[in-house]
Amino acid sequence: MYVNLIVDSAAGQADKLFTYACQKQSLEVGDRLVVPFGKGSSPKPALVYSILKEKPDFKCKEIIAVLDKKYSFSKSQLYLIYLLRCHYAATYRAAYRLILPSSQDLIIIKKYLVKEDGFMQFNLGIFLLKRKSIN
Repeated sequence: MYVNLIVDSAAGQADKLFTYACQKQSLEVGDRLVVPFGKGSSPKPALVYSILKEKPDFKCKEIIAVLDKKYSFSKSQLYLIYLLRCHYAATYRAAYRLILPSSQDLIIIKKYLVKEDGFMQFNLGIFLLKRKSIN
């Protein structure tokens, strides 16, 4: 399965959809993920914008993790992202960040452990940022 994603990256050239491969999980439009992004493959939050029916003719990176379905976007939220993008010239990231509830922002922590044989082991921690609401 191949999907087009909105990647939450501040890179200036990231205002487009990125195609990733997903071999293990079944995904739906609106699911939130963590994907390797850029040359260094640093983990970034992403949103499934569309599902491709055919395999692309280029190599795609694999998805790292899928968040729980309770953090997925609804079809109306995705349509709002589309409207912000088309009618108000918002970037994909700006529209995504506008719709994303502040209590569901992700913190991605990379941990490296150097083993005795000199090889590094990589562990990834994904945490939802818990913000207190101001009343």
